[in-house]
Amino acid sequence: MVTDTKVTNLVLNVLTQEQYDSAEKTANELYLIEGNLTAEEVGAVATDGSTPMTGDLKFEKTNNGSAFITKNHNESVDYGLLLIDADVDGNIARLQLSAINQTANIILGDNPYSILHTGNKPFDSYGGTGSATAQTVLENVTGNHAIISGNGKFVIVTANGGVCSDGTVLSTSEVKLSGGVLIVSSTNAALNASGPTYYCSAI
Repeated sequence: MVTDTKVTNLVLNVLTQEQYDSAEKTANELYLIEGNLTAEEVGAVATDGSTPMTGDLKFEKTNNGSAFITKNHNESVDYGLLLIDADVDGNIARLQLSAINQTANIILGDNPYSILHTGNKPFDSYGGTGSATAQTVLENVTGNHAIISGNGKFVIVTANGGVCSDGTVLSTSEVKLSGGVLIVSSTNAALNASGPTYYCSAI
């Protein structure tokens, strides 16, 4: 170990990048390059977005839980962007957004909720037959409600049957939404009169 050694005649040089690249450096000289260091040069995230983060972002606050944001481009998962909020007791809420699938999901604890919009909710039509023979008129319904409209009326449908806009209550033997499938088996004019076209959609 070298002790009691002093550096004397230290020279500070402020140079342009071009001057620095071509300068002959000596041991007793300190070199600074003109201009501000970029965020990339010091491994920081630029405030103007020119060097975006490539990793996950995590927040932790004493006595306030934590939060987590991550980006995923894999089509095999339910999200492109995932935001998680967790409290100190272990309760968790999640927001999942997917640009690929055009979906948005909220998960509160173990309970998932999908946000339906005109771009992702199931929609179809069928021709009325006037028959009580059961027919599947819509599949892949996310949620617990659907609507059928046509012949001047509409019907709100659940797993327990339906309610018509004229106040008529329909049983599950006439219309039901079960397991994501909407089934009609009625001669009711609001659902299945012979001739009219009916439109059905998740709501």
